[in-house]
Amino acid sequence: IIYPGILVMLIINIRLIDLTPEVSIPENYYYDGLLIFLYLIITTVCTDIFAQVIGLKFGKHKLCPTISPKKSVEGAIGGSLISTILGSVFLILCIHFNYVHIIEIKSIWIVLLIILITLILSILGQFGDLIASRLKREYGVKDFGNIFPGHGGVMDRFDSLLLSGTALFIILTILGVL
Repeated sequence: IIYPGILVMLIINIRLIDLTPEVSIPENYYYDGLLIFLYLIITTVCTDIFAQVIGLKFGKHKLCPTISPKKSVEGAIGGSLISTILGSVFLILCIHFNYVHIIEIKSIWIVLLIILITLILSILGQFGDLIASRLKREYGVKDFGNIFPGHGGVMDRFDSLLLSGTALFIILTILGVL
């Protein structure tokens, strides 16, 4: 209950970010939070997808064979690199076109900070996936549920988001956004 409950609550707080409260247009309701939430989803989902694709094609070295035997080092690196590019480009474009008011891009250092944060979120998303796999192995459970047969259950769709979303919540808090 604590693991998914509290961490999901933190992610919901990201979705509820409203950096332009003076704008009372109904269509603009928590627009910043929506785009930052989409940035988080793009980063974590792309990490999962491209880690699997690259791992299947080029994977030779097992990442954590006792926890998740199909994951490879090559897949983890490739997934992180591609998702960092895609997630960073998405957020930078949202900021550039003034859709997200989280920060102003005044120098290359802000862009590098966004890229670094995106890379950290991607890596933490993979750790979240490994933690969930470890929990399943620890308790002898193949899947967290049977709603998505063969896909690990509903929890497997969110395990990456739990850790990366918590990290993004902490980063946004440190930056003074939350």
